[in-house]
Amino acid sequence: MIIGSKIFIRSFSAVMLISTVFLFQGCGVTESDNPNVFTVPFEIVVPVIMIEPGRYNVINGRFSATFTRIEGASSYTFRIIDENGAIGEPDIREPHQLSIHQGMMEYAVIIGNQRAELNLDSNGRDHFVDEFTKELLAYRHIYHEVEVTVNH
Repeated sequence: MIIGSKIFIRSFSAVMLISTVFLFQGCGVTESDNPNVFTVPFEIVVPVIMIEPGRYNVINGRFSATFTRIEGASSYTFRIIDENGAIGEPDIREPHQLSIHQGMMEYAVIIGNQRAELNLDSNGRDHFVDEFTKELLAYRHIYHEVEVTVNH
């Protein structure tokens, strides 16, 4: 009886090990599986430009995903990922089609038309930064992060 139990336990362990291997093989590509694919979180950016001491221009914001330029990249493919993990359609951009923001490559999404509030004092600046931020927060569930694929 003891010999039969040992054989059963070993057989059961082998089946579990094989099942686990097949389970993980079906999980798909992760960041570590392909160094040319990575994700970047979106941040809300509302630009404020000081035009003179105490006077400001505020531009409606954008969702911004920044990353380090990858040498040898001929283009990048972007796919927006919402907070539930749904992945959007691909958007391919060449490096010259992307902005540089604080020394990083930027993939940006602007909601609505470009708007600016001009020649504001600090109270007006703060008010419009808050207003533009609130407008973008309504879309935050959609613009959670972006998958970036480097094309060579």
